Amino acid sequence: MSAGVELSAERRARVRRAGGIALVALAVVTASALSWRWFVEYHRNVVDDALISMVYARRLATGDGLVFNPGERVEGYTNFLWTVTLAPVYWLSRLMHGEFVDWCVGASVLVSAIDLGLVALVARRLWGDRILPLALALGWCVLDNSYTVWAMMALEGHYVALWVLATLAAWTSSLRHRELATGLCLAAVPMARPDGALFVGAFALSEALHVLAPLVKRDRVLAARRLRALALAGGVAAAVFGAYFAWRWRYYGWPLPNTYYLKLGSSSFDGTKRGLEYLKGFLDERADLPLLALLAVPFLRNASLRTLALWVVVHLVYVAKVGGDFYPGHRFLVPLIPALALLVGHAVFAFGDFARRPRVAHLLGRASASGALCALSALYVGGALSELWAIGVKKGPIALEIRAWRHKVDEQRRYMSWLARHSSPDETICVGDVGSAGLYANLRVIDYYGVIDAYVAHQESPLLGRGKAGHEKTADVDYVLSRRPKYIKWGYLPGVFWEHGYYFDTSIPMDVGMLGLWVRDDLRGRGHVDEAHSFRFGEARYEGWTTSGNAFEAWPTNRPAPRQMSISYAEGHFVSSFHPALGDRAVGRLKSAPFLLVGDRILLRVAGGHEPDLLRVSLIVGGERRFSETGARSETLGRREWDVSAFKGQTAELEIVDEVTGSWGHLIVDDVVQWVASR
Repeated sequence: MSAGVELSAERRARVRRAGGIALVALAVVTASALSWRWFVEYHRNVVDDALISMVYARRLATGDGLVFNPGERVEGYTNFLWTVTLAPVYWLSRLMHGEFVDWCVGASVLVSAIDLGLVALVARRLWGDRILPLALALGWCVLDNSYTVWAMMALEGHYVALWVLATLAAWTSSLRHRELATGLCLAAVPMARPDGALFVGAFALSEALHVLAPLVKRDRVLAARRLRALALAGGVAAAVFGAYFAWRWRYYGWPLPNTYYLKLGSSSFDGTKRGLEYLKGFLDERADLPLLALLAVPFLRNASLRTLALWVVVHLVYVAKVGGDFYPGHRFLVPLIPALALLVGHAVFAFGDFARRPRVAHLLGRASASGALCALSALYVGGALSELWAIGVKKGPIALEIRAWRHKVDEQRRYMSWLARHSSPDETICVGDVGSAGLYANLRVIDYYGVIDAYVAHQESPLLGRGKAGHEKTADVDYVLSRRPKYIKWGYLPGVFWEHGYYFDTSIPMDVGMLGLWVRDDLRGRGHVDEAHSFRFGEARYEGWTTSGNAFEAWPTNRPAPRQMSISYAEGHFVSSFHPALGDRAVGRLKSAPFLLVGDRILLRVAGGHEPDLLRVSLIVGGERRFSETGARSETLGRREWDVSAFKGQTAELEIVDEVTGSWGHLIVDDVVQWVASR
């Protein structure tokens, strides 16, 4: 009878182990598939912060060092170990003729899968073969859309969690050199992200209590053995991290990353209110599920659980103090998700142990106690995870980042890819989304928000902590112009820059989706404008110009017509086919008197609708249309350029045509001038 009972127990144990393995495999496959689905739905893009790390990784892989702009040592990342890990990924992507971003996402999803395996490993050492707490811990990670979304964003959150879990796995293992392995993992946590030092502190405090526990029973031998192991692990961690810290301080010249000075570096910093709202949002998106981790507090005799609980508390306090982040999905708290999942799982496990106690089972009856336990636990786990998924889809980063911003992020990538084809890597751009400018456009960058710029980051800001995180310090106009960037992306640096030697270019293709950008005018100093053969529109009309139709009845004008939107970058008078009464419904032609081509180029500014054949300004030479321009569906005038050097000495005519009656059925033209190159 006894042998039969033992055989039955062994069979049940094998079934539970097989069920646990199947559960882990299912969790890994599901989480990875979800992450890749979000990546595809995000048009195979990632957030700009991830691109910043990729630029550093690419520079390291290609021999420029850990820099964003070659020759400028600024620590604009806060994930050293993750950035270094991505460097060989760059070469793998090149070797396999793949996209670097895709490979980085693949590496990040792989890390998130390893995290799930480590969660299961730690869970097995805590709960044996119990299925329900393991299902809850793994299910939380899989169904929390912040976990799967941020896995595909290729940032360091899951890498921090990996080294945290690896530390606990190594420390509780029977490895021959577990102290060495633990020390290396401990050092890796703050090298993956500086605030990982909070976990190191939590681990040290928890294990110190574990060292002192035998002294209560006067077991000095056990206490000494534990102390030696902890000291060895701590010594390894201190040596490795100390060497890294000394190197980075010497390499970059500052003890802390540039982002610290940017986001926290002010005597008046106060981000607590913003940080508390951040924590509240984290709880709201999870139906207060994290608070159930408190149920595990009475059962924290296990040192690993105690470490996780301490870390969660101090990390939450830290995030509240620094003011959180602005991205949906609480990326600063993503590393805590596996820890919280283990704590909540342990609360379920502890409840099961309590119900199995002989006295409790005797009071309830063994069969009823077992049935009630299974029913209540399954009901709780299923209901909690279902609600976690449902709320996350509505409030989490799937809705607020993936689906809300995917078109804008894709537009940004197209813009920078277009710019890469029309620029050279030694040119510089002033921009706020520096990651895409560095990775896709492959340009040197002046960072408007200062992430990779020490000058901006070290400014004093009296309102730091009260605005949008990471966007409160900005570069000033004088500083940016002193560095003479080739390009200034529209929408960041305020002002109009003609007098500083720039022109506004709106010749960007319509499918790129960007209005235009400021470009340094390299023609200045290389020639002059022949004013005698140029058209600077004023109050009076030019003699010999003819019109047909009604679109140009009011030319020239110096203001928008009624019901017309405001016109940007106009100087004085200009030509507009938007009719004061008919608006876009008016059609017609305006043709200049013949004039002599004396310049090498004609420079003009154009705005309005986009119809290359029906809505255009053209240069007619010898009776043929040689050049044409149309608008960009914008009322912002941008410069266009025609190389007319082959036609110098010939007579030409300017023709402005409006044959469009629908929306954006008008054209605006200003300052048609002839530029003559110096000989």
